[in-house]
Amino acid sequence: MEKIEKITIGILGGTGPMGLGVGFRLSQAGHSVLIGSRDEQRAQEVVEAKKKEFNSLNLTISGSINETAAKSDVVIVATPAEALHQTVSPLKEHLSSKLVISMVNFLTKVGREMRPVMPAYGSMALELQHILKDSQIAVAFNHMPAEELLDLNFNLDSDVAIVGSSKDAISLTSDLVRSIKGLNPVAIGSLALSYSIESFTSVLVSGSIRNKSHLSIKFRGLE
Repeated sequence: MEKIEKITIGILGGTGPMGLGVGFRLSQAGHSVLIGSRDEQRAQEVVEAKKKEFNSLNLTISGSINETAAKSDVVIVATPAEALHQTVSPLKEHLSSKLVISMVNFLTKVGREMRPVMPAYGSMALELQHILKDSQIAVAFNHMPAEELLDLNFNLDSDVAIVGSSKDAISLTSDLVRSIKGLNPVAIGSLALSYSIESFTSVLVSGSIRNKSHLSIKFRGLE
């Protein structure tokens, strides 16, 4: 895999707040973005409605079906946890040998808290690797507040924890994260740590609910 510069990025199941937020931020960074969905018309309508809020920006982002988004240079999976298999499995051929970034968390609401659920293979990223055996898998963006991502006038200032199936996957995902102004990629380790990354989202979301804020992470001790 080559170093990421300006590329085409597809986001599977990207019409939710997180998928849209990451998609618009990557488009603002100069990448071409396809927001994928099972319903192409809905994806187009959602993207166009959001683009009108920032019509002064020259954004290359559009809605498409998931199959078209899966043909992009790099693909991000933003589906709900329960939709991962049915979304990704039919697209294995398109995703083979590519960098596929998961930002899927498996959480359930209990009262006013969000609590992590342990998936069958240990994490959603490891389940994704089980489906896509020939793809490079990484984890990123899990801890970002969707509201801040979606507001392109908001100045981001967060670290992004990254784990991956290889050094290349971590390095290229770091390049992609770094292209978004205000985000600092922090390489953590292998996919064996992915459940820790995913489940910690429950801490941030629950803390955000309790404190009526939008929590994200910053690591101390980095040079």
